[in-house]
Amino acid sequence: MYTIKEYRGNGFATLLTNEAIGWFSSKDVDTIRLLVSKDAFKLYEKFGFKVTDEMQLDLRFNFNL
Repeated sequence: MYTIKEYRGNGFATLLTNEAIGWFSSKDVDTIRLLVSKDAFKLYEKFGFKVTDEMQLDLRFNFNL
């Protein structure tokens, strides 16, 4: 999700995040993981997201196997 700078501060990201969390919850999803820009940390912290150290491997592009 991304909000264009001119539209930030109007609650769009909050509304969309709340809807997404509700949808995941209705599907009995236990955990939501995000890749977050530094500009969005406050938004997600407001919803209770915690910063973790995660690494990701995309096997479609890993040629060192």
